[in-house]
Amino acid sequence: MIGKTNILIAVNEIFISRSLSLLLTEKGYRVETVRSSKQAWEHIQNGFNPDVLFVDDLSSDFCGLQLCQKIKENSQHQNIYVIWITDRWRKYDIEKAKLVGINEYMTKPFSPSKITRRMREILNARNDEKTGQSEKHHQPDTDSTYAF
Repeated sequence: MIGKTNILIAVNEIFISRSLSLLLTEKGYRVETVRSSKQAWEHIQNGFNPDVLFVDDLSSDFCGLQLCQKIKENSQHQNIYVIWITDRWRKYDIEKAKLVGINEYMTKPFSPSKITRRMREILNARNDEKTGQSEKHHQPDTDSTYAF
């Protein structure tokens, strides 16, 4: 399952982007990175079909929330699982993320083990959906991650 999983990272902060890329590549995922939400949208429009998208809210062209809204409005791409990485944690920000269709909200800082555990849980839940199994998707175990 891992080898067939495409991950797109559209995180403006170089340290976070590189760390995610290295971690997920080491775990066997196919990872591509771009520098902005606009580039991520272009990448998706040009045929890259990520299973999971990591996005932040720091892009100067248009933010991760706008990218997520475009993805969720497009029937070809609405199954992309979107994880928003942010330092915003107010209830207003969480509600805004829900409204545009972000699947998961993760606040900084986060640990590598948290990322790998969540990826495993997300992909297991998706596999269960495809095979018709009704296994319950594990919810994040800390208050810095919210799955909607």
